[in-house]
Amino acid sequence: MAGPAVDVVVPWLVSARSEAALAAHVEQIRVSSEPAADVAVTLAVHRAQLPHRAVLLGETVVQGVASARPRIAMVFAGQGSQRVGMGRELYERFPVFASVWD
Repeated sequence: MAGPAVDVVVPWLVSARSEAALAAHVEQIRVSSEPAADVAVTLAVHRAQLPHRAVLLGETVVQGVASARPRIAMVFAGQGSQRVGMGRELYERFPVFASVWD
């Protein structure tokens, strides 16, 4: 038996060379009749990652300028049980890690 239908919001990652081009691109893809997941894959995988970026989440646009340096995120699955003290060592060694937890 299937559960109730759930509306899923798929993030669309948009980028352009200028703020004006970004705004135009956002408006252009908002009217897309393609399946949301297909648009998301195309935007994330098959388009250039240009300096001016935004994320569309349903009707909401989150906009900002990306840094020139790539950012890295780490996920520690298992709530730190891989190695005792791992989180504490990261906290003590890397100020940016500590600042997030603080």
